[in-house]
Amino acid sequence: MRKSNYNILIKSKDKFFIINSLWGTIDEIDDDLFEIFNDDKLENLSGDEINNLRKRGYITKLSSENESIVVRNIITNYFDNHYTQNGHEYLIVISYNCSFRCSYCFEKHINAKGKDHLRQKISFDMIDNVMEAVLSSPPKKKIITVYGGEPLMTENREEVLYIIKKLPSDFKLSFITNGLEINNYLDVITCVNTSSLQITVDGSEHFHNKVRISNKNNNSFLVIMDNIQSIVNKGIRVGLRVNCTKENIIFLDDLHMSLQKYSFYKSNLFSISYSPIINFSSKIDESELSLVNFVEFIDDYNAKAKAMGFILGVYTHNHIKEKILTALKHGKPLKIQPVSCNAYVNTFIYDPFGRVYPCWNIVDDVTHSIEEYYPRSLQNGTSMSLWRNRTKVIFDKCLSCQYVLYCGGGCGVKANKEKGNFNEVSCDHFPLLFEKHFLSAYNMWKSNSM
Repeated sequence: MRKSNYNILIKSKDKFFIINSLWGTIDEIDDDLFEIFNDDKLENLSGDEINNLRKRGYITKLSSENESIVVRNIITNYFDNHYTQNGHEYLIVISYNCSFRCSYCFEKHINAKGKDHLRQKISFDMIDNVMEAVLSSPPKKKIITVYGGEPLMTENREEVLYIIKKLPSDFKLSFITNGLEINNYLDVITCVNTSSLQITVDGSEHFHNKVRISNKNNNSFLVIMDNIQSIVNKGIRVGLRVNCTKENIIFLDDLHMSLQKYSFYKSNLFSISYSPIINFSSKIDESELSLVNFVEFIDDYNAKAKAMGFILGVYTHNHIKEKILTALKHGKPLKIQPVSCNAYVNTFIYDPFGRVYPCWNIVDDVTHSIEEYYPRSLQNGTSMSLWRNRTKVIFDKCLSCQYVLYCGGGCGVKANKEKGNFNEVSCDHFPLLFEKHFLSAYNMWKSNSM
């Protein structure tokens, strides 16, 4: 008998926890048992303790190699079922042009290619090919997402209308937009089955207008807020994504107080999410907001926001916290999610140059195009293999890690930035993040149970 390789030990003040990622078990334990596992002194356990711990998966008869084989089989089955159940995820880039020139934009490298490149738009023939691809392999969630660049610029109206015309009757559209020119599309998005709009702001009005540089409006924040109000009034769901930096994150109160002036703020059609700005294209910058600090801040902020009557926002990796909370509430095993991103499984992004990409952080980088869809269909086997097989390569490196069933090896683009190798692991402090999410979920569960 030995302790499982997939045990996770968490300590917080006078609380001690053990989690087994293979079994999904979660238990609060005393400090003596915590030290026994921490120091690997199973000989100090009684027979009854060993039997009980074995039933929970914390102690096993399996060798390390055989335990890893079980984990590999679980991951393989997960991927097979994930793809079978969900199918492809489809996105359309109308053009790479945008009404803003944000300094941090992950597509900023595209601007250097000149105005003609930016103004290239997806053709009607290209849209026809996209719809053929969608119908040949329909996703479970019958939604096509339109983005860019900025999809809802006024000059894209004909292309948007044609997408709507060709959209299968049982499909919905969603839009990822900066929200500046939505007023010119209200008639359009209400005449089609629109699932939702994601609209992005850069914090409070002051910071947003400082960062979001537009030649069309000096106070885009207020224009966007008015447009959100119009959309919600039409009965369409809006998710407001707040880009967070070290500079603007401390002024979220100002943002919420501005939002409270609008009736959409209390609507069940409106939600907020927070996301840290991550620069994938440059060297590591210590001035950036780290993911750990971001999660800590937003957790603390949400507790404060609730007391102030603000609506709560979700954030990066929030799904891990929700899974833990669900397991605690219902006494069920903690569900696994060994996929760090759908880019490695089933995302297809169709751009205005007839190319398909798996990830929006590398669109218009021809070396990462996984296939062409216009004027002919032609797969790029090298790039396709690089992206779709990354997970298999990563799991060979991560298989013995106790977090492998929750982490997925991180982001390949970020790994390439940090280590110069797309197929390296990018843990991004995941063990620390997992601990913070667990303790936050545990505290929420305890406070709601009282």
